Amino acid sequence: MSIVYRRKSARKVPLSIFLALLFLLIFSKIFYKLGLNLWGYYKAKKELSLEKRKNEQLKKEAIKIKEDNFLEYSARTKLGLKKEEEIEYRFTPPVSEKK
Repeated sequence: MSIVYRRKSARKVPLSIFLALLFLLIFSKIFYKLGLNLWGYYKAKKELSLEKRKNEQLKKEAIKIKEDNFLEYSARTKLGLKKEEEIEYRFTPPVSEKK
């Protein structure tokens, strides 16, 4: 009968090498820069989608402003303008009497 002995140090070497390589990969500058670039990419992508939404809202508003009714309404309500030869009537709100 022959007894086969396994060397324990042979298992520890590949594991220690693997752990050392893993440590280097995680803390290396290349992976740090890659992480920063990915973070910047996703941040820029989010900002782009926000700007696209703002752009769509501004396009809708521009279309609305081009209509004559909107311009006239805005001029009358916000600026208090009136047409020539138009008479402006202003009424004071009635005072409610409470008994």
